[in-house]
Amino acid sequence: MKGEESNKKEKALNDIDAFLDQNPDIFNDHPRLLEKINLSYDSQQGSVSLVERQVAILKAQNLKYKKELENIIIAGEKNEFFLKKIHKLYLKQIIENNLVKRMDLIDRFLHQGFSIASAVIIIFSSINNKVLSYEKKGFIKLVSRDHKKLDSFASFFESGQPRCGAIKDDQRDFLFGNEKEINSAALIPIGSKLKLGFLAIGSEDKDYFNPSLSTDILSSLGELIYAILSNSEYNNE
Repeated sequence: MKGEESNKKEKALNDIDAFLDQNPDIFNDHPRLLEKINLSYDSQQGSVSLVERQVAILKAQNLKYKKELENIIIAGEKNEFFLKKIHKLYLKQIIENNLVKRMDLIDRFLHQGFSIASAVIIIFSSINNKVLSYEKKGFIKLVSRDHKKLDSFASFFESGQPRCGAIKDDQRDFLFGNEKEINSAALIPIGSKLKLGFLAIGSEDKDYFNPSLSTDILSSLGELIYAILSNSEYNNE
């Protein structure tokens, strides 16, 4: 019986909702209906007028929309900032042929340009050893593509798309070391389907790398680094 009553009540509420959608002026045309409505605040006794309740709801909605707009503006500004930095890196690297100097450019670009906590490029061990000679600086890590510690990145490998947000503890420790305070990170493929590897950038700010950051911009960074590494792979410098 209770189930039937609940279903009837739910149907009645849906009917009322649909009716009000179709007749938004019903209370203007029939003001006597307002006399039958009793709206109470949850936090205090007594009743509140329908207009007051509507005003309160609209204020709450406006605050929500304002916050969403602020977040969109902040995300847009950050995306524009990243784009300008990537463009500067591109201009600098096209006139530099030495691999070590190119890697220095990328290293400085990431640490100084973005004020991040740490960055590392994971290079799969199948590429030319000349690129790997930079590994001693710690900015590049050489690993096998089937390395056991890469298992936790399976979904990232499968998608082949940039990813931003919180990072798992085992991922953080593998990429940045457990002494780093990393609360958000960006994982960026280097080459289609992570052909050469991937770039990991970490920040202490949990909101610095969040899903609102444009993946197109991050993809551009990955493509640029891929061009730098793959070009160096086949050139004797």
